[in-house]
Amino acid sequence: MRIILLLSCFLVSNYTFSQFTDPHSTKQLFYTYNGNSDTLFFNIPEFNGLLTCDVQLIDTIDYTQSGRKEYVFLKTCNGWFGRNGATFSDHVELRIKTYEIWDLDKKKQLFSATFSYDHWFSFYRAALIIPNTSGYDKYEYHIAILKDKILISNLKMAPLKLETDSNGETVSVNQNIKPDNEAGVYLFHDTSFIKQAPLETIKTIFNAYISNQENIDTEVNKDLMRVSLKSLTVVTDQESLVLLINVWMYYDPTDFHDIPSIYTILKNSRPQSIEAVKNRIANKKEWENEGSAPYSDLKGLLKRLEDENDER
Repeated sequence: MRIILLLSCFLVSNYTFSQFTDPHSTKQLFYTYNGNSDTLFFNIPEFNGLLTCDVQLIDTIDYTQSGRKEYVFLKTCNGWFGRNGATFSDHVELRIKTYEIWDLDKKKQLFSATFSYDHWFSFYRAALIIPNTSGYDKYEYHIAILKDKILISNLKMAPLKLETDSNGETVSVNQNIKPDNEAGVYLFHDTSFIKQAPLETIKTIFNAYISNQENIDTEVNKDLMRVSLKSLTVVTDQESLVLLINVWMYYDPTDFHDIPSIYTILKNSRPQSIEAVKNRIANKKEWENEGSAPYSDLKGLLKRLEDENDER
């Protein structure tokens, strides 16, 4: 069997890797390690055309706390298809970037995140029996792979756009491709990464923000706070409601405009939220002043919730 070597061997920790493609299979890309005695397989996307994929080892992190680090790979795939004739022209391009985290001892993928997907196409027919069509289908998000967690934020989706010569208009249709992960904080638990509950994410970001004693926060944290708040509709337990009230009072980083969404949650959570505001007023912090915001704003918040409650 003829094997094509794409990347020379390199040594990381206790593993020696070699990266190969199998010319008899267009479905997989694989690494060999431990003196070529073990193999790690990577799936590659379906594509009718020329497709090249590359895998790079970018980090090692001990998520499982086993003493043997897990391996973080960046997989990049680029596809191209083109054909031309007297009456037609077809052109398709595909670009995909994915992070994958693997447990090499168990040969198990622990996490996968395709953070960039870009599909572009153009089809031309001179006879115009079928309208000439071009367009794109893509999404992207920011991902930070940290020592104790994975952060996914700033999800940007571009709905599938089609441009046709038949009427010259651009139309949006249902997107064919969907992001593989939602925005949020992912923590390793037992055997896999699990998305952290929105209220836990809010609590973590808020506690870090107030400990800094500065009116700034990272763009990632602001986006995660925004997404977490928008994912909540009704909250009933008092501890979580007080957390949201404190965020409403004190989370005010530059260029963050989503605090009003907290009021919507509190409004939907009546009468429990009314009780929570009353309890927060009764438990004034020693540094808070009854005549100064944001503590003084609590009475206005309570009145607004009670008035709307009476109107129901």
